[in-house]
Amino acid sequence: MTSQYHFGTTADGREVTAYKITNSFGEYAVILNLGAAIQGIWVRDKNGEIGPVVLGADEGTDPSAYRRTGYVMGRCANRIAFGRFEIDGRTYQLKTPRPPHHLHGAEGNFSKQIFHGECTEDGVVLTLTDSGEDGYECEADVQITYTFGDDHALTLDYVITAKGDTVLSPTNHAYFNLEMPRDILDTKIMLDTDQYAPKSELGMPDGTISKTTGTPLDFTQEHTIREGLASDTIGFFTGEIPGYDDFYVVPGEGMRRVAVATAPTNGRRMTVFSDAEGLIFFTPTGDHQKVGEMELDGYTSFCIEMQFVPNAVNCPQYRSPVFRAGETLHTRTIYAFDTVS
Repeated sequence: MTSQYHFGTTADGREVTAYKITNSFGEYAVILNLGAAIQGIWVRDKNGEIGPVVLGADEGTDPSAYRRTGYVMGRCANRIAFGRFEIDGRTYQLKTPRPPHHLHGAEGNFSKQIFHGECTEDGVVLTLTDSGEDGYECEADVQITYTFGDDHALTLDYVITAKGDTVLSPTNHAYFNLEMPRDILDTKIMLDTDQYAPKSELGMPDGTISKTTGTPLDFTQEHTIREGLASDTIGFFTGEIPGYDDFYVVPGEGMRRVAVATAPTNGRRMTVFSDAEGLIFFTPTGDHQKVGEMELDGYTSFCIEMQFVPNAVNCPQYRSPVFRAGETLHTRTIYAFDTVS
């Protein structure tokens, strides 16, 4: 069952609508028309208690001011080096509000736009025509559909049609924590790949693929985030606070399992399936977040963001995110929840 209600108002006066999708077990997901965001997911733990597993803005607030809400990023998520790319010899220059590189679609990205929403029996269909500002130059028709049912799974379907030659690589930037108000350090992670795309000195993939074996990036065998961050391997986690922000290339094509996250205390487990090329595994650091009445500090959440390789438009070694006029990107990601003892 899907219902809708007024969620809040942005600082510039735009009304934000929430769509609450509830299954027969009383679990539910809340989706916003602002940025097609996952505002929250509430699912059972091993004791049958329903609780939140996603960080998100509080109802009645300005959700655009809360940076840890699960917006859809696009038209191209993550980074494009210097905001430049070529298609058929023509150079496109995108805006770089965080210079020197283009990030997440810049100022006009999906996360800042109001979608038109239509409720369905078990979900919501969100649509808009993206104008292509910030240098993309052409429009794109965007449809994002969420469903949530008795399979305890939130399914996210993208259908994006290019009206000119462009780059399409959206992702959802949901921040997960399966055992609030604890931090995520003891969450167990397994990734169905031993391949990652190393970063160059520009801070983004450089066209190569390497093995995770022997590095803190190796999650082929399930272990905790704490254990991964404890590694002193030279060359990784440079900086004051260690954390993950890395792209993994997932072998195979079509829908397949790509990741599993398990909370040891309450037994919640999230299994991610997708047909995308790979994922960003991200752990924001030095955080303080409030979720309802809960206060979280430190490593508050993790992200598993399905997408093309960042900067793939400039790296022919990777699958190309270029779509020609009239071509359509179809991609699906499923976040499936269950419990373990």
